[in-house]
Amino acid sequence: MWDLVQYLGFRWSERFNIKDRLNLISCSSASFNEREENESIYTAVNGLTKAIIMSDILIKPIGFVKNSRMESIDDNWSSVESTIELIQDFPDECLNGIEQFSHLEIIYHFNKSTKTFIGSEHPRENKNYPNVGIFAQRKKDRPNHIGATIVNLISRTERSLIVKNLDAINGTPIIDIKPVFDEYLPKGDIKQPEWTKDLMKNYW
Repeated sequence: MWDLVQYLGFRWSERFNIKDRLNLISCSSASFNEREENESIYTAVNGLTKAIIMSDILIKPIGFVKNSRMESIDDNWSSVESTIELIQDFPDECLNGIEQFSHLEIIYHFNKSTKTFIGSEHPRENKNYPNVGIFAQRKKDRPNHIGATIVNLISRTERSLIVKNLDAINGTPIIDIKPVFDEYLPKGDIKQPEWTKDLMKNYW
């Protein structure tokens, strides 16, 4: 079976073309001239493809946060200055040109979170706030524990970035860094419920 997969040039991104390839082979090759065999192969390969697609996504950190915030506290983040240090796998040149941007989008992992909510919950577990779905709030105890924040870039030193307004504690793994383009910012007025404004009043 694996020889066949290699012969077809199988890649998971081409999964929708497998059946067409098998039909082509059935017309041109005596080894695959029976449609039942082709359908069996298609079913097996398609199942393998689905298994690959549905498997866990493995993400390696590109760097880590260094700052004075050791515990996850919800407020007063603007007073914290952070350093993002790339791991050794990435050369300094990965950051070339980044000094030309004032803001960066930081994608990171809430690695200290010990809970996962997949339904609805009161933000900050405060019953004064409405019970809303996990995708209608920015709670850290979320599926995949992914965080995202736009920060102010203060400076770059070789393979490190000094930033402000990063709401991530010391040791947080960084998944990605992207420069902020004005063209990617929200179009139109931002609409949000009143409870979010109360929740965020002391956040920064």
